[in-house]
Amino acid sequence: MSLGPGAMTAFRRAYPFAAGLFVFLLLALLWALFALGSEREAKQELAERSEGLAGQLDELHGQLDGLRGKLAAAESMLQDERELSAARITQLEQQLFRQREKARQLQAALARLAQEMTKPAAEAEPGFDPAEQSRQVEQLRELNTGLRAEGLGTLRFLDFARFADGSFHGVDLLRSDLEGIVRGNYHADELRLELDRASGILTLRMKGAIEIWRGKKRKLKDGHSLEFVVQEPKRLARSLESFLHLTKSWPKPEDSGAEQLAQREAWKERLDRLLQGARKEGRYEIYELGSVSGYEFRVVTLLGYSAKGVLERRLRAKKLRVHVDDASGRVELRFSEGFVEGREGRFEFGQEWYRLPLPGRKPSEARSLMTGAVYGF
Repeated sequence: MSLGPGAMTAFRRAYPFAAGLFVFLLLALLWALFALGSEREAKQELAERSEGLAGQLDELHGQLDGLRGKLAAAESMLQDERELSAARITQLEQQLFRQREKARQLQAALARLAQEMTKPAAEAEPGFDPAEQSRQVEQLRELNTGLRAEGLGTLRFLDFARFADGSFHGVDLLRSDLEGIVRGNYHADELRLELDRASGILTLRMKGAIEIWRGKKRKLKDGHSLEFVVQEPKRLARSLESFLHLTKSWPKPEDSGAEQLAQREAWKERLDRLLQGARKEGRYEIYELGSVSGYEFRVVTLLGYSAKGVLERRLRAKKLRVHVDDASGRVELRFSEGFVEGREGRFEFGQEWYRLPLPGRKPSEARSLMTGAVYGF
């Protein structure tokens, strides 16, 4: 059923507020719907913010735990430092106590020394002769200087009680290697120096001797001897004439003319060329060559140097030969009646051959450089 215009007019007149109420209710409904949507959005935003704050709170808790760990570590380090400081203070106090004790002992020793120095001459020990002591010091200097001049600086006389009947009595000796490292100490009741003029070998023959090495003592048999090859035996015989016992005879003088000298120099040059490149690190050289007899070289001194040019080895022998072996491709020098010394100490050999391989050389090269003057194996 529809209402006509007249009916609508009549309705408005009968109910003048109905239209306004309807509009109000409609607006209220729209507002409620809008408020409901806004509340949902607000709740969702609030939930998201709550989650973010919870994450930040967890992160802050983690940082706090890390700071607590660092604080604990710092406290532990501080405690360790305190303990170390206390230990260091204790150590320094102990060192100070020891230094004071040493100073006290030194003062006491100086006082005793001053007292001894102020004693009257009549209180000096019986048998003490200042002139004799001075003479012994001069003899020691003369003895060591003569040995050092002949390449025997590794042997040193430290002290002796007296020199009588051609022998030293109450002798103290020291042996070292080329680096100056001590290799042994000797004390002998009696020691005799013997120079073999034929071979140029100096022998130290001892009685009642003791060898001291690294704090251990070893008693030696009477007649125990040490042998050394001398560079210039005649010069040693002149410089230490009053101390030496000479044995055998001097070898017959060789022709020292210009021709023989040139021959020795030529052979020395050949040997030096053979030694070039024969050592992987460092080098060898012939320092001295006395003479040549056939394929054999006499009175030879060989020096070995490191790659930096530092002397590491010295070898001296009465005889030297060059040996080659084609089957194995080996070349070696063989020495007899001499010694070799270096960092490992001193090794002496007799007539048995001491071998020095030359791995950097081939047999054919050795034959060519030595013009055939080689021996087989």
